[in-house]
Amino acid sequence: MVGKLEAAGVGFESITEQIETSSVAGRLVFHVFAALAEFERRLIVECTHADLAAARAQGRKGGRPALAPEKVAAIRRWRPAIGRCRKYAKRSRSGAARFTNTRRG
Repeated sequence: MVGKLEAAGVGFESITEQIETSSVAGRLVFHVFAALAEFERRLIVECTHADLAAARAQGRKGGRPALAPEKVAAIRRWRPAIGRCRKYAKRSRSGAARFTNTRRG
């Protein structure tokens, strides 16, 4: 984003960090902060991957817990009814289904 602004001849000035990119010193500070932010992000990703690998090596499995069989059966029973509701729902100008725009008395 800052590169696009610079190409257009616009300088970037951060009020909270007192950084401005119109001077050489300001650009240096900006690039140092950007490099540190990228380093921190990659370090977090690397640590996360290492922690996940360690958990897998200990036999732990990540992700959401599986649904109980009775919940899966209930979802499968209701799924055809949901399809029928979508089929008959007319769209209004706002894009919301008609039955969401009306009041039931």
